[in-house]
Formats: sequence, C-alpha cells, structure tokens
Amino acid sequence: MKKIFLSVVPVFCMCFSLIAQLTEPININKFKSGIQQWSLDYPENDYERYDVSEVIEIANNLVKWQNRDGGWSKNIDWLGMFDIDSLRPTLEPHYHKSSLENTNIFPQIAYLSEAFTQTKNPIYRNAAERGIRYLIVHQHANGGWGEHAITFNDEVMTGIMNLFLEIRYHRPIYSWVKEPLLSLVNKSLDKAIAITLKCQAENNGEKTAWYQQYDYKTLQPQKTGDYEEISLSTVETCDILLFLMRIRNPSPEEKTAIKSGVEWLKKSQIAGTRPDAVQSIYLEWEKIHGS
Repeated sequence: MKKIFLSVVPVFCMCFSLIAQLTEPININKFKSGIQQWSLDYPENDYERYDVSEVIEIANNLVKWQNRDGGWSKNIDWLGMFDIDSLRPTLEPHYHKSSLENTNIFPQIAYLSEAFTQTKNPIYRNAAERGIRYLIVHQHANGGWGEHAITFNDEVMTGIMNLFLEIRYHRPIYSWVKEPLLSLVNKSLDKAIAITLKCQAENNGEKTAWYQQYDYKTLQPQKTGDYEEISLSTVETCDILLFLMRIRNPSPEEKTAIKSGVEWLKKSQIAGTRPDAVQSIYLEWEKIHGS
C-alpha cells in the first residue's frame, strides 16, 4: 500500500505543475482599488506577493479569504503571500465581515469562475457559486444592492448586474451555472434592472440621469458622505448606460432610459471636453445607431 502511495505522489505533483503551466493570467483590474486601500490601512506590512501569472495561488487565496456567508471582506490584497489563518485574527473589525463596497465580491466570483474554467478544480467553482448565492440572498426586496442604500457608486449595482448578465448570456466561464441557480440569477437580474429604471431621475417629466445612492424605501437620492452634496453623477450614469446597452432586445422602457441618459450627457457636457466614460457611451451609442 505504501509503494502505491509513493508512486502516486510524483504523478499528482506533475499534474499540478502541468496545470499551473497551462493557466493564463486573469485580469485583476477590479482588485486594484481594494489592494490600494489595504496598503493604506497597513503601510508597515512588508510581504511577498504572487505574480498575476500565478493563477492557482491567487485563486487559492480567494478561497481561503472567503467568509462563511459566501462573501468576501473588502480592501484585501488578494495577491499577498499570507498565512491567512494567523493574519485574520489580527485585522480590524471590518475585515471580518463581507462587504459589497469598493468594487468587491463580483470580481472574486469572476476570477474564480475563470480559474475553474482553466483548471477544472471544483473548489473554485464551489466558491464562485457560494459568492453568487451571497449576492442573491443579500439583494433587497425591491431589487437593489448596497450596505445601507441602493448603491451605484463603487460598481455595487452595475458590477453585479454585469456579472449576472454574463451568466444569463452564457459567457463560457459561467457555463458551469446550471438550473436552478440560473433561474435565481435571472430573477435577481430582472429585479435589479427594474429598480435601476425606477431610479432614473426626471426633470419636468423627462428622464435624465442617476444619482450615486438611493433610499431603499423612498427611492430618494442619498448623500454618499458627510461632505458630499447630492447631485446627478456622470460616472455612475455612464456605467448604468453601458450596462443597459449590453441588453439584447431591450424593452421600450430600457430604450427610453438609454436615449434619455445619452441626451442628458450631451446637454451636460462641458464644451470641448469628452471624458473617457462619456466617450465610451458615445462610441457604444454610435455603434448601435450609426450616428
């Protein structure tokens, strides 16, 4: 029995090494904001980090950092070479709970799904599924997501909606999502789109743009900080419009929201300027309408 075990170990190691060599780097751009905040919270930390090409190691980190509820805490360096079990008890309280803030949770699901597609390791698929179920469970009854309000900044709403749209349209890295989970995702997405359309502001009866956050009950715009005024947001409006433009066979309501939002951007644009976010909208609009 011992001889058989010894003969299997080298084969296992060879297979693991081969899988690692065959993996392709996965985009980590959505992790950058959280990683930057980690470095601000713990500037004295000196540690080694995985290279973006070390997909298996990064995916393993995501699995280890995942909370019991299926979500992830915000503002962590997912590429850090940590003894996570020893590090976790030493962290500030907010590092012990899952959060949708600061571009979080949907990027981990995307990364793990792509890691599963490349390696076929079911641990990554299971962790991604737990993340999806976390999002479904933590969606407000009216369709919104956010810690204390329906939140469009930090890509809270649009990040999740884009993820669920890719699942709906069977992007290859999400081919593992089957029924009944797929139906739950689609139902959740429909609710999110509906509340997004309701949140679009109006001026003299005409729809315009979106604010960053809305009260869950009243749908009135909310402040995002003590020193910030409530105002329509170009960045969040662009994110929402780009999402809506990805919907195949949009409804009349969705078409109206898109057209109204684009018109608001045109009217609000400072002469001679075209920021990157607005430029993306115009390019997408021209692609659809040819002008």
